[in-house]
Amino acid sequence: MLRTVEKFSSLNKKKNLFNGLELNCEVLPTKEIALRNYNIDNGRFLIRFNKNFDFAHLEEITKEAYNAGKIPSDDPYCLLYRELGHFLNFKNNPSAYHIAKGRQFVNESGLVARRLSDSVNIADFNANYIAGRMCGKTYPKKLYAYFDENLGNINLRYPKPIPININQGSIHKFNKIADVQKYLSENYGIEAEFVNVQQANYFAGAVDDLCKMTGNKDCFRGLKVTKELESDVTTQMSTHWDYKTGKASITFNPAYDWKQEIKKANIDFQAGLHPTDNPKGTYIHELSHWLDFKGNPVNFGQTCIKFASGKGKYSDYGLISVSKVSQYAATDPAEFCAEYIRAKFDGIKFPKCVDDTFKELWNGPNLNFPK
Repeated sequence: MLRTVEKFSSLNKKKNLFNGLELNCEVLPTKEIALRNYNIDNGRFLIRFNKNFDFAHLEEITKEAYNAGKIPSDDPYCLLYRELGHFLNFKNNPSAYHIAKGRQFVNESGLVARRLSDSVNIADFNANYIAGRMCGKTYPKKLYAYFDENLGNINLRYPKPIPININQGSIHKFNKIADVQKYLSENYGIEAEFVNVQQANYFAGAVDDLCKMTGNKDCFRGLKVTKELESDVTTQMSTHWDYKTGKASITFNPAYDWKQEIKKANIDFQAGLHPTDNPKGTYIHELSHWLDFKGNPVNFGQTCIKFASGKGKYSDYGLISVSKVSQYAATDPAEFCAEYIRAKFDGIKFPKCVDDTFKELWNGPNLNFPK
C-alpha cells in the first residue's frame, strides 16, 4: 500500500493527497480485498482490508481478476490503485461520489464502461479508470471524456501511457493500380478493382500479412474485389456473402472520401469504435470476414442473421469480453472476430476471457499473430 500511495503523491506533487483516509484490517464476510465505508456529511472514508484475503498471492489474484475482465490491468498494484481511486474521487466531491455509486450503466454507456472493466456503477468505473491510468494503460479519448463527464476526479496526474505501436506489416509502393492487380492475381489468385493506388497498396499489404498469419498463400484464392456505391458515404468497404452458395466478395465504396482515410481511422479509434488507428486495420478487418465466412459459411451466415434480427445476443460474460476490443466488436460475433484480429495484428494484448471468446466464435483458420 505504501508504494502505491507514494506513487500517487509523487506524480501529483502532493504529500497530503491522502489526508483523511482511514485504513484498518479485519475479518470481512467477503473474498474481496477490501470494503469501503464513507459518510458524506463528515467526509469520513474508511478502507477496510480483509484479513482473509491472500495478500501473499496478490499478483496471481490480480492476474486472475484481469483475465476474467474484472479489472483494467494485471499490474500487481492494480487492486490497490483501485481502492485509492475510490477515496480520491470521494475526497474530490463526496456528494458526487455518492450519486455515482447509485448510477448504473445503460445501452451504449455500458459498452464504454466494459471496455475498461466489469464495473457495476459509475463510482466503480471511475476507480477502475484511475487504476488503469496508474498502470500505464492507453485509452481512446471517448473513455477519458466519459470519466470526466461522470463525476470522476479530473485533477489527477498519471504516468505516461504505454503507447500502441502500430504494426506496418507488409508495405507496398506500387505507382499504378494495374501493377497491384497483377501482383494479387499472380501471387494470390485475387481479382480486384480499386479506387486509388493508396487503397490498392494497403489492401495488397493486408493480404500479405494475413497469408503470413495463416501460413497459407492460397487462403484468398477466388476472392473478387469490386467497386460498388453505398448509400452511406462513411462506409469504406463491405463483405457480401451468401451462406447457401458459399460465395462471398468484398466491395469498395467509391463514394467514400478516400483522401481522409488516415484521419478517419484516428477519429474512429478515439471514439472507441476500433481498437487502433492503423488505417490498414480496415483492410485486415474485411479480409478477416472472408476467412471467417469461408471457414464455415453456414454458421457464419446464420449467426450474423440471428444477431441482425435481434434473436441473437451475447451473454453478460460475452459482452464483457467483446467490449474490451472495441465498441464495434459488440455488434455481433463476426465483427468481434474481425476487430480482434486487427487489434492482435497491432500487438494488443487482451485478458484471457477475450482470447477464449475469439477461439469460441472464430470459424476461420489458425492464426499466428505477430509477436
